[in-house]
Amino acid sequence: MPRSIPYHFQATLSQSLLKYWNAWKNLGIQAGMDNRDVKKIQFTNIISLLAAIGVWAYAPYTAYCGHHLIGIFQFIDGFLVLLVPILNYRKLYVAARMAFLIIVNSFILINACLIGKEAHVQDFFILSNVTPFLVFKLKEKRYLILGCTIAVFCYLLYFSFQGFFTAYNPSLAQQHIISQINVFMEFALFSSSILLLAKYNVDIEKSLAESNQQLADQAAILKRSNEDLEQFAYVISHDLKVPAQHFISYMRIIREREGESLSNTSKDLTLQAEKGAERVTRLIDDLLSYCRIDNKLGETVTVDCSDLLNSLKEELYHSHVGKEIKIDILSRLPRIERVHHSMIYRVFLNLISNGLKFNKSEIPRVSISCTQEDNKHVFCIKDNGIGLNAGGKPMFQMFRRLHTESEFQGTGIGLATCKKIVNYYKGEIWYESSANGTTFFFTLPVF
Repeated sequence: MPRSIPYHFQATLSQSLLKYWNAWKNLGIQAGMDNRDVKKIQFTNIISLLAAIGVWAYAPYTAYCGHHLIGIFQFIDGFLVLLVPILNYRKLYVAARMAFLIIVNSFILINACLIGKEAHVQDFFILSNVTPFLVFKLKEKRYLILGCTIAVFCYLLYFSFQGFFTAYNPSLAQQHIISQINVFMEFALFSSSILLLAKYNVDIEKSLAESNQQLADQAAILKRSNEDLEQFAYVISHDLKVPAQHFISYMRIIREREGESLSNTSKDLTLQAEKGAERVTRLIDDLLSYCRIDNKLGETVTVDCSDLLNSLKEELYHSHVGKEIKIDILSRLPRIERVHHSMIYRVFLNLISNGLKFNKSEIPRVSISCTQEDNKHVFCIKDNGIGLNAGGKPMFQMFRRLHTESEFQGTGIGLATCKKIVNYYKGEIWYESSANGTTFFFTLPVF
């Protein structure tokens, strides 16, 4: 009885073949490459190898039948088609795909002319017209058009010149045998292409499913984290704000009860302590407002900026009683859709209040205008204040201040809040400044 091949030898052989197959398939693939590019490189590498093996498989039969010229062409073409993986390996991806199309169509043209019409080699032109859409992306239109043009051009050449090669054609019987081989080749190549594409689609769907699951897990973690942070913020604000308010009350009570007996130094100290506690309270309120942005905002509405600015003007005039200020609306303000009234109000309030606060003019003035450019509203808020000399520092970060508390009160959160709100609505915010004042610009989309 013949001795069977040892199992370990079969396993080693299978592993070796699989190793070489994967190495061939992945020639030219780089780390981090897009999955669609990987698919096209692997496709051209594999189909080139299968085409070479298929050609070499029946080239000996052609030679055996006495058609040595055809056999030589087939043998050479098997080597030429292997240039494609070499070009991929050298990172010449477009050249590899164009070479694949040119070599395959030239091979079909030459063999169809030399072998004869009854062998139906010309039927492979149907596959070659589909091939450009398998090796190029749909947006690469010029390559798709060029690939299809090559196939059609070779097909027309076949019809124009095949009559001149009938003297070299094998007999009809041999052509019918080759036709049967071609049917098998067409089936093998077509099914291989479908299997490869199906496998790639399954891999991509699996990868997308894994990515979506990871995103869902991260979203769940982020949601829990945000909820924990929100709860933490409210707890901390209560634990900090209540003692600060008590502290303010105690300082006032001390000054009221012990006013006559307190020295001037003690009065100053209690007053400074009260101001410090008030600043802590403002800071807590601003931090909470910043944290509430993009969280539980409710349904969006349409905001009439003219109505909003008129209400805001009244509030600001009332809060600046005894000091003359000017707030001018220089152009018709739009109605903004799909926003939240409280958020848009806060942006205008912060920017206009800054223009009035950081101002040493006899009459602080802020002007508001709006234009529309490229499907977005561009708002302009200009003041005649002290200017914004940031020295190259980013001004939309938390706690970014250019002045001390004794010069201008503030927490350094206002501009960061504006930026967060504007960015939430897919807009942008920036400023221009000089010694004569500062102009803030921000955009909101037009729906």
